[in-house]
Amino acid sequence: MKGHTGPIHALAFHPNGKQLASSGEDGVIFFWDVGKGAEIRRIKDQGRSAALAFSRDGAVLASAHEKTIRLWDAATSKPIGTLQGHEKEVQCLVFTSDGSMLVSGSRDKTIRTWDLKTRTESKRLQGHLTSPLSLAVSADSRMLYSVAGHVVRSWDLKSGAEHRKTDGHEADVYGIAFTPDGKTLVSCSEDLTTHVWDAKSGKRLRHFSGHEDYSFAVAVAPSGKSFASGGGKPFVRVRDLETGADLTPIKGVHSYVFSVAFSPDGKWLAAGEREKLIHVFDAATGQSVARFRGKENATYALAFSPDGRFLATGGDARTIHLWDLATQGEPRAFGEQQEEIRGLSFSPDGRMLAAVGNEHVLQVWEVSTGDVRLKFQGHKSSVYRIAFSPNGRLLASASDDGTVRVWDVITGQERRRFEGHVGKVYSVAFSPDGNFLASGGSDTSIILWDLRGIFVPPLVRALPRNEFERIWNDLAGDATKANRGIVDLYGDPQGSGDYLSQKLKPAAKIDQQRLNQLLDDLSSAKFAVRERASRELAMFEDGALPALEAYLKKTTSAEARRRLEKLVNQFAKVPPPRVLQSLRAIELLEMLGTEEARQILRMLSQGEAGARQTLEARRALERLALKK
Repeated sequence: MKGHTGPIHALAFHPNGKQLASSGEDGVIFFWDVGKGAEIRRIKDQGRSAALAFSRDGAVLASAHEKTIRLWDAATSKPIGTLQGHEKEVQCLVFTSDGSMLVSGSRDKTIRTWDLKTRTESKRLQGHLTSPLSLAVSADSRMLYSVAGHVVRSWDLKSGAEHRKTDGHEADVYGIAFTPDGKTLVSCSEDLTTHVWDAKSGKRLRHFSGHEDYSFAVAVAPSGKSFASGGGKPFVRVRDLETGADLTPIKGVHSYVFSVAFSPDGKWLAAGEREKLIHVFDAATGQSVARFRGKENATYALAFSPDGRFLATGGDARTIHLWDLATQGEPRAFGEQQEEIRGLSFSPDGRMLAAVGNEHVLQVWEVSTGDVRLKFQGHKSSVYRIAFSPNGRLLASASDDGTVRVWDVITGQERRRFEGHVGKVYSVAFSPDGNFLASGGSDTSIILWDLRGIFVPPLVRALPRNEFERIWNDLAGDATKANRGIVDLYGDPQGSGDYLSQKLKPAAKIDQQRLNQLLDDLSSAKFAVRERASRELAMFEDGALPALEAYLKKTTSAEARRRLEKLVNQFAKVPPPRVLQSLRAIELLEMLGTEEARQILRMLSQGEAGARQTLEARRALERLALKK
């Protein structure tokens, strides 16, 4: 049956089964003879129509045109009435079986019942958090059933009361986060609500209204007492986790916010918005701490480094940017991805940064070099979010293919695949103890997966003596080769410990008097003196970085500032091969965690206080102490 000149949005059979009505974008309502496949008649120039319904006796046809409902004599096609009241487009219609009422559902999220004798609204049913898409009335005209998103609600038509309420989300779940104690889970959804759940029982404890239009992201403060959400207006909210009361007014954001994150110490809150800007606020006062003009139109992902110094961002520019919050200068840029970046996650030790986008591959970058270290392949569609486990050994991913996958960070192998969501999976989060993984998706559900059965086997293989020297050289270069070397060394704990105890030495102590003199020489009136000072300072490597940064803050000399900024950027970026070898070896020693490995780390921690090698050894020892 042909006749429409645009998309068809609605169909309705006449109760006799012999006729069919159709409407759509072209503003014409057609009546068709089903048996013959021929047009009977048409009603022209009515405007776009998204819904049609015949009364049970077939005498009346109702049609929806934007906010207006029109009633027609089904036999003659003459207009017999108009119903108005909805604030947005009407999407579905149904007559009660006794013919006394018409029920309509609209994009304004309300369902309305209309008295067909008086042509007036009789009841307004509210409760759906998204637009009702379908309606059905029981044969006795007592009950109404409505569908919005993945949620079905039932209503008593006489009283207008909801018959059975749901405790879950009614639309896609975009964000989830555990509280630091692991007892509570917080989720946000397209239905504009934030829910707080008991992580053990799955019972909903509280729910709060969120944003006027979309709720894309949620983050729980390290204190566990508040949470932040990002979405439509108000674009960023910080609220009390118990009461939902707004705590800190966030101003200066002017478009949709797709990502929010607290710094590890809870002092700062970062938000990435659609219109190029990345904001960092004081979480307690809401005052702006930093504002960066992003390289992308929209920032979809944010992640603070574990030490809180760096903020990683990604979006539709397809490049990861690492912003130094201490200097607030130009960011480091990691290599371009094939597609926009949707998820970022730092490893707990800050050495690695995982990134995903609208492609099937997860990439893990080495932060010190900015090089890709590992790639994980297996998803069949886009990956939306990723998360490192608390111990850094596992990486979880949520995908458009409906699966949640857990990967071994050392080997790159898939350890577990979870299938249970019906549709896309948008979010993942590990419990603080690493025993559980939560995921949320387009089916409106949140699923808690038990990870305690995942065993990551040791990689045991004794290495030939000549292999150690080759691997040691690999640790100074390409990140992928270095990762393979670390995996090999990890499989031979005894041999690796013996070899590294001979190779590694504490960072040399700096001659502080000479360092101070060279810093002063940067302001010398003589060019040759300034040049010599710059060359010698560069030879100090990163051990001098704290002193350089401190001097940079206090000097008033423009020439000294220019030279110092260059040196600071040099030290803060990719370390030289010798330092890179040491940093990767320290990573291995922390992974091994043996007494011999700890002894080597203690030795390295006694080096020059400001050297990266010394700082990394001390941090590794602190993390190992927490595992006892």
